[in-house]
This record gives sequence, structure tokens and C-alpha cells, in this order.
Amino acid sequence: MDGLFDSQTEKVFCPYDGHELADSKWVWCNRRLRACPDGHVWEVCHNAGWKKSVEFSPIEMVRCRCSTPTPKLLMNAPPDKNVKTPPLCPDCYDVVKKAWRPDPEASHAHLIISPIRLEEGLYFKYETRVAINPYPNPHGCGGWLGGGGAKNEGELVNVVTDFKLATQFWQDLGVKAEVIRKPERTPTEDVNERIVARTQEKTKEEPQLKLLV
Repeated sequence: MDGLFDSQTEKVFCPYDGHELADSKWVWCNRRLRACPDGHVWEVCHNAGWKKSVEFSPIEMVRCRCSTPTPKLLMNAPPDKNVKTPPLCPDCYDVVKKAWRPDPEASHAHLIISPIRLEEGLYFKYETRVAINPYPNPHGCGGWLGGGGAKNEGELVNVVTDFKLATQFWQDLGVKAEVIRKPERTPTEDVNERIVARTQEKTKEEPQLKLLV
């Protein structure tokens, strides 16, 4: 045995009081933290080599609103940054996470399909637009955008199936998922429609300028 580490049994001991360290319930960076009976918590790193050794890093402990001592590095910020509440321990955060629901009026999941009429047949362009509000939220998701193309109706069926599977979790929480199929159009009509849409979006984003007389 060498100081705080017994290389024969691989037992480690608290640098503060000499008590044996046991595995705690907390895990950080895929490494289980160690704790002693007096409440001291450590990150213990084993160094391999001709002479085994360990390195100790003390873990700062704080109390959650439930009064449970928890490693500070495992505390979670409250979901709503506008609400001034202390960080939450993993158990309390899980309770908040399970109870949280998105705003159904401000959230949506849309799969927009645009059939393009080509000489060889129909080609299906699609866009995925998912918005989850309010954000930030306990799930750390504000939505996502995506898109692609399907060469035929068979591929399009797979696209729709994947969309429904990808959004099922949010549907279970009350977000309405819709598959929107636009009328057929030529490539030129599709481009023109997109140009008009972008122009309208740009106009909305530009600040209204007031003439100073």
C-alpha cells in the first residue's frame, strides 16, 4: 500500500480523512465518482504503468432545492432562464422534464412535399420544419430543419414514415404533425414560388425606415 492507494486491492482512500472511498451514484465523463462516509467526493483517475498510481480531483458539492447534496458539475440550469430559481439536481430535473409540455399553439411539425413535374415523371422535393416552443426547455430542443428529394411515390412513402417516427415523441407531448402536399408544378414554377417566398420573408425582416423631414 502506498499512501492513499492500495495497489494490491486497488482500494483508494480519502485524502482528507483516510476513509476508504466507495463508488457513488454519480457519473461524470463516463467515470464514476468516489465518495467517503464523511461526504467528501472525488474524481479518481488510475494511471497504468510499471507502478500503478491514482490522481485525486476534489468535487465541489452543492445543495439542490430538495436539499440533496449533489456535485456542482452535475447540476442543471432551470429550463426557463427568465425564472430565477437555483440549479436542479438530476433527480429534480427529471421530474421537471417529465412534467414539461410544449406550447401547442407555438409549436409545429410540418413535412412539406412539392411534386415537380419533369419529362421523366414526378420528382418530390420535401422540407421538414419542426418548431418546439418555448425554448430553452428541459429537452434542449427548439426544433430542426431538413429536406431532400424522393424519386418516386415509393421513396416518398419512406420519407413520410421517417418523418412520423422522428416526430412521434413530440406528438405524444401535444405537438401537431402535418404532412402538407402542394399542387404539382414545373421546375420554373417551383423556383418562382421560392423567390417570392424569400422576398416576402426579407421584407418582414427589414426594419421600417421613417423619413425624417
